[in-house]
Amino acid sequence: MGLGAGGPSRLGALSGCTKEASCRVVHAALDLGINLFDTSESYGTEALLGSALREARREDIVICTKLHGGIDGRAKNLREVEATLDESLMQLGTDYVDVYMMHAIGARRYDAIAVPLLPSLQKMKDKGKIRAIGITECFGVDCGHNMLQRALVDDAYDVMMVGFNLLNTSARETVLDRAREQEVGVLDMFAVRKALRDVSTLRDYLHACLSSDEFVSDGAKFVDTIQSALVEGVCESLTEMAYRYCLFTPGIDCVLTGTGSEAHLRANAAAVEKGALPLRLVEAITACSAGWYDLTAQ
Repeated sequence: MGLGAGGPSRLGALSGCTKEASCRVVHAALDLGINLFDTSESYGTEALLGSALREARREDIVICTKLHGGIDGRAKNLREVEATLDESLMQLGTDYVDVYMMHAIGARRYDAIAVPLLPSLQKMKDKGKIRAIGITECFGVDCGHNMLQRALVDDAYDVMMVGFNLLNTSARETVLDRAREQEVGVLDMFAVRKALRDVSTLRDYLHACLSSDEFVSDGAKFVDTIQSALVEGVCESLTEMAYRYCLFTPGIDCVLTGTGSEAHLRANAAAVEKGALPLRLVEAITACSAGWYDLTAQ
């Protein structure tokens, strides 16, 4: 499990947490053995994360940050990329980042933005400013992972960030197997959002998303599967089930969690410590997960 500094929390910065409280969340992550931390120039949390990690041994942690690679519809040139990266390094208080990712690349922008950026990122890698080149998708508008499928054809990436959760398992067939073949590391985002916090919210979400007929055939079966597992005590909560399902899916190397609460972080870490879900439950969930639900706004 890695700690994300983006999303609806941004280490609590968006919910009024003080800098000191946000830093305590990072320190709690370190105490739990979490050593991967994800941020972006666009999140506004690079400096906060850098401050919180100041006392950590650099060789013991993995820092991921992201680059918005386009300006006015074109890819940033080498000078612009290096300037952006240097600013991130300054904010983070380090002289290199472990993973530098092109951020939120849409399928239609891949050839115009991502492809021209690759040589610049490789030059930064050659200079030692980054250790691995990555790319993240626009999950909200590309739930079928078209961009990542295109990126895998190029076989030029060390890491990919993919949207994968109980309600959208489509990456299992379209991304994960190919990524494993190419030895690409996979970070999972959107493992949990509002719709997967409890069964009641999940049921309401599916009712809103699907027509009555579709809900009866797909959504209702899905909710019943989840409800039965909770009643049987397989998991203590839907959130726990969501994290355990994602993390122990073959091809997922790290699941990101984002929070401004130490208690919340510890609960999420305790969930994944329980290990993989029973195979029968994994198979039941996978069989009725339609794979097209979008939780990015939920």
